[in-house]
Amino acid sequence: MKKFLFNNSHVFIPFMITLGCWVIQPWGMIGSIFFCAIGICTFFVGINFYQKRLFQFMEVSEAEKTKELLSKQRHDWLNHVQVLMGYQMMKKNDQIGYYLQKLVTDANRERIISNICYAPLAVFLLTLSVKYKEWEWEVSLADSFEITDDKEAKRLLDLMKQIIHWLQKQGMDYLEWTKIKVMLSQDGRTFSIKWTLADEEGKTIPLDVPQAEWQELEQQIQKNGAELFSEKAHQGMFLRYVS
Repeated sequence: MKKFLFNNSHVFIPFMITLGCWVIQPWGMIGSIFFCAIGICTFFVGINFYQKRLFQFMEVSEAEKTKELLSKQRHDWLNHVQVLMGYQMMKKNDQIGYYLQKLVTDANRERIISNICYAPLAVFLLTLSVKYKEWEWEVSLADSFEITDDKEAKRLLDLMKQIIHWLQKQGMDYLEWTKIKVMLSQDGRTFSIKWTLADEEGKTIPLDVPQAEWQELEQQIQKNGAELFSEKAHQGMFLRYVS
């Protein structure tokens, strides 16, 4: 976005030139009126061009995201087909049934997530594997989870982004994992998110990070009115806040 702003700032050059001429013009009130009128015109023309370029930029960005998502879905389904064909060649019919049931379960989980009223949160949860490709994601909603207020949903989304940003740093400096499990639940006005890290075999990886790193995250979360708890033996963490 910063690059876009820099690359398109030239649309306001006529307006800036007009302001400069207005400051140094020697014709008094008549000159001021003239350059004021020209300045207003060039300003609104610049705004018009900027809005058009911004719309084009957003349209292309959205198309790129959709293209990437479709590419991932196509890749995933090709993998599923290859796995099923492999089971068929090895005559492992029981594994075929198990794998198909897993696909149905995953599809049902995604359907439930897509029903979240606040679209940005639903899209974020459904596209985690696209935005953060370094990990495999398993996101699920408890039956009790039903967030209908957009303000609270946005708050939840911001908190999740904050946690993921912290996890990225820990992944680079301290821990190694391949999968993140996220469970969202609700008890009245209290929302909770459970985070669990796992390796390729599904074994839970303890959140064994320096105390200073953990305290820094706790302070950041508390500033947003939420609380952070570590499970016994650091087997996972809970984020909780009351709406």
